[in-house]
Amino acid sequence: MLCLVLSFLPLSNRINTLNTTFQETVDFLDETRPPVGSIVAWLPSFSTSQDIPTGWQRCDGSLILSGALTGTQTPDLNAAGKFLRGALDSEAGQLQDDAVEEHTHADPGHTHVDRGHKHKDDGHNHYFQQDWENDYYFRRFDESVFNICDGGCSDYSYPMIRAYETPVGYADIQYDSADIKESTSGLGGVETGRVAAETRPTNIKIVWIIRIF
Repeated sequence: MLCLVLSFLPLSNRINTLNTTFQETVDFLDETRPPVGSIVAWLPSFSTSQDIPTGWQRCDGSLILSGALTGTQTPDLNAAGKFLRGALDSEAGQLQDDAVEEHTHADPGHTHVDRGHKHKDDGHNHYFQQDWENDYYFRRFDESVFNICDGGCSDYSYPMIRAYETPVGYADIQYDSADIKESTSGLGGVETGRVAAETRPTNIKIVWIIRIF
């Protein structure tokens, strides 16, 4: 319809009309594009050119070389695998470390059972032998000193040995048991769910890109 209308206008008017229409289209496209600094998710495998559009750059901490943001670096989101989170204008761009919300763990507790034990002692005694050879000895009969050799005593010494055996003794070992109280640790591990080195929701990996001009 525009071409039909233009065909009835002088050439100069047609050129001016085309320029106006083109500029309005450019202005519309520029006004509806995401503003500089916008970050969007991009899937390279779904891109026909396998590269990001002009005016955009990967959020990988690389240096921006053109546009109003020249000399600054893109936020490093891709290599670090970071999520995006809403915030106030004054907080935009601030990095938050990972954290775990304060919580408690349930521990039902446990007990230990000791049914007692005892030790058996069969008893024992000690054997003691006393040797008097060096204390007393007998020589030839001498009534003034000893009167126990009947028919005389030899010049040789005879040892006198006496043995003793102690009564059998027993150890008094009582039957007893340990008194172990019920206790809880206050801690508990993960019983269900997937365990990993990080806490994360179900997600899909994408490439973040930022508009630089």
